[in-house]
Amino acid sequence: MLLIQTLLVFEVSENLPGALQALLVMSGALGLSALIVAVRGPTGEQTDEQGKEWWRRRHGR
Repeated sequence: MLLIQTLLVFEVSENLPGALQALLVMSGALGLSALIVAVRGPTGEQTDEQGKEWWRRRHGR
């Protein structure tokens, strides 16, 4: 949502002050990094002491 908002503000206005452009670039970078983290998911394998993944341990499979 942050990425879409940033892109819309850049598209609508032509002459933005430098400070506002910098703020939009930073918010765009924040939105892009949040999207990447959401797509990648948690890092590493989440296993218990017996080597089972968390979902196998919980459901007993």
